[in-house]
Amino acid sequence: MDFTRKKSSHRHNMEIPSLDDLRRMRHYIISSSDEATPWINEHMDELRNTNSHNVDRRHKAEFVHWFERKIRNLHAEGKADEMIYSLSHGPEQIVSVRNRCAINEFFFWTSDVEKNLSTQDSGVVVKGDDGMEWYGVIKKIIILDFPN
Repeated sequence: MDFTRKKSSHRHNMEIPSLDDLRRMRHYIISSSDEATPWINEHMDELRNTNSHNVDRRHKAEFVHWFERKIRNLHAEGKADEMIYSLSHGPEQIVSVRNRCAINEFFFWTSDVEKNLSTQDSGVVVKGDDGMEWYGVIKKIIILDFPN
């Protein structure tokens, strides 16, 4: 992912991801949210009904914007709660980049933090859309802020 540096402080850097990177991050977050499952299924069904070719590829390319429009309309009708509306609206475009963080009492840090340590634990595993497990090393921790 390519980022443009915005400003920095002693605790973390603020950066602006490309629109494509931001769309991919949003797609991953929404797709990993149990609350969005009904709309994921609805979008996939719509794609299959219009044209059964390349449904997965089209879903990845189109879902974030479709979801944003769909939830905006439902929210205006009082049929979508604030949490799902915030998720659909997306994060702030300026992100916080850190070299370490704690989430649910688990600590994560980048490989740069560990390079001079005798033990290293920056490895991660993520289950891909295809069901495969992908292994890697944390190089950057990006904190997204979803405003209400």
